[in-house]
Amino acid sequence: MVVGIRGDAFVLPESAELIFTTIDGRLSEVDIAEQLAATYDLTAEEARADTEDFVSWLHEQGLVDFVQRPEAAVRDTRGHDDQA
Repeated sequence: MVVGIRGDAFVLPESAELIFTTIDGRLSEVDIAEQLAATYDLTAEEARADTEDFVSWLHEQGLVDFVQRPEAAVRDTRGHDDQA
């Protein structure tokens, strides 16, 4: 996959392409890293590091922004919804 950024073209390796095409706000970085690990037979640690590095680079380029998912704000420390 070739991505154009401010007049420059970047050829993404397959793993970066997976991250780029799934970073649409519906999945967390952890979810994307899990997909990356499963697809490319990486350890969870390798996949998390690769995902974090690439997402950080995209952020530095002004292509993505970080947001908190609304459902994360309503979870208590035990992982249960505060709503009954």
